[in-house]
Amino acid sequence: MAYTILQNPFVVEMILPFLLVFAIVFAILQKSKILGDGKKQIDAIVALVVGLIFVAFGYPTGLMIKMIPVVVVAAIVLFLFMLFWGLTHKSGEFDMPKQLRYVVGGIGGLVIVIALAVFTGAGQWLYDKFNAGGNEVVTNIIVFVVIIVAIVLVVATSGDGKKPNEGK
Repeated sequence: MAYTILQNPFVVEMILPFLLVFAIVFAILQKSKILGDGKKQIDAIVALVVGLIFVAFGYPTGLMIKMIPVVVVAAIVLFLFMLFWGLTHKSGEFDMPKQLRYVVGGIGGLVIVIALAVFTGAGQWLYDKFNAGGNEVVTNIIVFVVIIVAIVLVVATSGDGKKPNEGK
């Protein structure tokens, strides 16, 4: 099987992670103006150093290489959801309700947390820790989380915040 230049380990493990980290750090520095307004050269140097330090260590680079496919698939699913949402609404507008934005953001965050737990080994550690005493612990935690989420949803969506006798 023939390999392309993009499948070369040097490109996959060094160049692409460096470019991604450099671009993200540079964009954050430009947007936040932490180092000053109009200081592109300084932002570029800091982003260059952070990118080089990042690829100098194998563990974060390896973790990022494992995480990128998950993030890309999640981004594609989100894009398709937004595309179908836009097809069913007014032309040229994409106005998603606030609650739906929270749900989509929460699901996206959950996907990232689960992927990090799986790729770092923390997921197996948690599974072993909670499964050691039997399934009762895991079941109790799940029920507790569901109850907390239900309470938060009820409180967050309950009325307009006025008491029944207000305004009379």
